[in-house]
Amino acid sequence: MSTPANSLFLVLAELRQHWRNFPVVHMLMFLEVAKNDLEQKKWGVLEIGERLDITQASVSRGLIDLSARTIPPGADEPIDLVTTEPDRFDHRKRIPVLTKKGRRVYDKIIRILERDET
Repeated sequence: MSTPANSLFLVLAELRQHWRNFPVVHMLMFLEVAKNDLEQKKWGVLEIGERLDITQASVSRGLIDLSARTIPPGADEPIDLVTTEPDRFDHRKRIPVLTKKGRRVYDKIIRILERDET
C-alpha cells in the first residue's frame, strides 16, 4: 500500500510532464478546479481561494498559468489544463473548468492513484 506522500509525488510527477516547474499550489488548484467542474459546483475564483486558503489574486494568477493564455516561466508551451466560463447569473464571475486536455490529465491522475492504492 502506498503512502499519501508517494501518491502526491506521483500526481506531481504527472503534472510536471506538462510543466517542469509545476508548483504544488497549482497542483492543488488544478485538483480543486477538477472537483468544481466534475461536481458542477460553479465555484468562482473567490470560493476556490477560500477552499485552498490562498488569495484571490493567487488563484487568478494560477488559473492564467494553467490556461492556454500564457506560457508560464519554465514551460515550453501553454499548459492549457483549465479555462474559465462566464457564470450564467453573475456576468462578473468566471467559473474555472477543465479543458479537454485537463480532463485527460485528470483522468490519468485518477488512474495513477487507483493503481498506487493496490
